[in-house]
Amino acid sequence: MTKYKNQYRVESARLKEWDYSSPWWYYVTINTKNHVEYFGRVVKNMMKLNEVGKVAENCWLEIPKHFANVELNYFVIMPNHVHGIIIINPECRDVACNVSTEQQNNFMSKISPNKNTLSVIVRS
Repeated sequence: MTKYKNQYRVESARLKEWDYSSPWWYYVTINTKNHVEYFGRVVKNMMKLNEVGKVAENCWLEIPKHFANVELNYFVIMPNHVHGIIIINPECRDVACNVSTEQQNNFMSKISPNKNTLSVIVRS
């Protein structure tokens, strides 16, 4: 483990050479801060979502409404995390597919996450 601001931190599991906007199936786990059980509890081996868990479920299910090239597969909400499969399909616009567009050459464009990347989908 490395240190950042004098605290240990876990290294990213992301592949440095992989483009996370590439069409692919991605297995995602999203944890709550400090593993607090916000989403409900397990009762008799069944997950019982509370109101916050129902909001999390609704937000997950609405992902394709915000990203036209994204589909969802299986997912499960646990008390303090969500597991799910996000499928990024090739993006088609108008008549042509995979048309490259140049970003403005400014600072914010360089540091901003690229549109339709896995990180933008999960963050949103």
